[in-house]
Amino acid sequence: MNEMSVHPSDCKFLEGGGEIGSLIRSIDWTKTTLGAPVNWPAALKQTVSMMFTTAFPVLICWGKEYTQLYNDSFRPILGKNKHPQAMGLSARETFAEIWDTIGPMFTGVMDGNTIGFPNFMVPLDRNGYLEDCYFDFSYSPIKDENGEIKGILVICSEVTDKVIAIKRLKASEENIRNMVRQAPVGMCIVQGDPLFVVEVNDNFIELTGKNRVEIKSKPYWEVFSEAAEFYRPITDQVFSTGQTFHADEHEIMLIRNGKKEIVHLDFVYEPMKDENGKSYAVMIVAIDVTDKVVARKEIEKADQQFRLAVATAKLGTWDANLETGLLDLSDRARIIHGLEADQQLSFSESLEMVVPEDRKIIEEAVNEAIVNQTSFEKEYQIVPKNHSEKRWLRSTGKISFNEFGKPSTITGTIMDITERKLDELRKNDFIGMVSHELKTPLTSLSAYIQVLLGRSKDQDAFMTGALKKANKQIRKMETMINGFLNVSRLESGKVDLKRQTFDMCELLKEIEEETNTTIASHTIIFNPVISATVHADRDKIGNVITNLISNAVKYSANSKTIRVSCVALKECVQVCVKDEGIGIPQEEIDNLFYRFYRVENNSNVSGFGIGLYLSAEIVKRHNGKIWAESELGKGSTFCFTIPV
Repeated sequence: MNEMSVHPSDCKFLEGGGEIGSLIRSIDWTKTTLGAPVNWPAALKQTVSMMFTTAFPVLICWGKEYTQLYNDSFRPILGKNKHPQAMGLSARETFAEIWDTIGPMFTGVMDGNTIGFPNFMVPLDRNGYLEDCYFDFSYSPIKDENGEIKGILVICSEVTDKVIAIKRLKASEENIRNMVRQAPVGMCIVQGDPLFVVEVNDNFIELTGKNRVEIKSKPYWEVFSEAAEFYRPITDQVFSTGQTFHADEHEIMLIRNGKKEIVHLDFVYEPMKDENGKSYAVMIVAIDVTDKVVARKEIEKADQQFRLAVATAKLGTWDANLETGLLDLSDRARIIHGLEADQQLSFSESLEMVVPEDRKIIEEAVNEAIVNQTSFEKEYQIVPKNHSEKRWLRSTGKISFNEFGKPSTITGTIMDITERKLDELRKNDFIGMVSHELKTPLTSLSAYIQVLLGRSKDQDAFMTGALKKANKQIRKMETMINGFLNVSRLESGKVDLKRQTFDMCELLKEIEEETNTTIASHTIIFNPVISATVHADRDKIGNVITNLISNAVKYSANSKTIRVSCVALKECVQVCVKDEGIGIPQEEIDNLFYRFYRVENNSNVSGFGIGLYLSAEIVKRHNGKIWAESELGKGSTFCFTIPV
């Protein structure tokens, strides 16, 4: 059937409507429950005419069969599975998968109720699979000239992307720290001269903060006098031209609940036309987007502050798309990587720039962040694309996941720390050189004291005591110098692990014998100590245990019992050293394993704060973990694990 056969002069209400209008005009409606369009009820004609002119998605469900008509804006909601067959079909069939949910709502609307919800989720099969879809919607009764309800007007706005975006921000945390919320749809119909509200829903009343009785009984511009200057000309224009008017995020002052408030509105003024195409009323649809605008402005402000901070700190930013493999770099990040202005770089190519000895560290950090849904921060070296000198970089990264729970992007910052790293290497070289040079005279001095001690025995008690004290101080100096040498070797990469297979029980027996000989001030209890075979550097693990025992002795002068345990866990061996000493403040525990860090209230104990740092580095190089638990006045427990 061609369009002219269903589009005589008395069917002007079917004019326009875009592609969907053409579809409706091409259907032989005599084969449906609606019959020929020329015979459609006036209320249906008016509603269809309004539907064609509105920019909002609109669905009409007419009669007891809920026969459907919809406009171009509603078509995307149906997807490829439901359109175009939904046109003229019962809503029961089109939305069979959610009829248990919306069917009772339709019944309620046919009984005279208006129903609407914001961010309402329904699972729709519109593209060959069920997907969670979110809508702001209202179901309103369509009445004929006698006031009888003949159908349902569905006005909705899909907010799936917005809801998903809101959910993503909320996860992050914290970092961002940033939310967008959309208010429900408000609707009213105005008619006459002067204008009066002939129909209004609760959402519109809530949005405007007015009283229902006042809105229904007084002229519209008397109720909304504060908005008349801007909105009255718009209403007159829509009546006279029959053209839709809409605006986004319009700022206006409203008197809501007796108070002046600045609000932002997305609104549409839609002409309602009779069968002759003449506007007889205007439907006002409004959404309060104040929270969204304020949130966006806050985000824009935060983004501006972030960019300023990034520029001030000489940070680069990067964004890797894990689905496409593309890498987006800021100008600073491009300079750091030695790229030309228009030179592109993929994520995999950026990993290839990392020196081989560091590449595995970065790949493992990324994989761990994906598995644990955490961020990462690593230092590594690269060879820039322009073949300049190697650079040390510090990168942070945070994984984002798509709606299916799969990793989609990595976003982070990057900083060139080459100068700092070179300074550290120079400092370590200097410390190593000085420490090495100090050992020679110290060794000679120690030898002379040993000779003097041998000759002074049983001759001069004072000299013997003084020489013993001097010898004790020399041993302390040797320990410190050896510590500095170890730090220097460790950070310059000159410390290699000499792994061997050994029993932790035997190692602890040797340490027990040594401590019983050298430490007379405390009772050290080794229990429980199990037999566990590990593959590790025996000497260095022994140094870690000895250092933890030595620290326990230092910081528990008033308590004489120290307990050492060794137990087997699922995939590792755990060693713990527990004292009953002065304890450590909770806020300082996380800093204990940093180089040269010393607890403030322990300043009366000698040392440079490198023992725990060395111990932590040794454990980490064994792929183990080290930590401390403590309570002030009740002692501390230091534990570490190494894989079996």
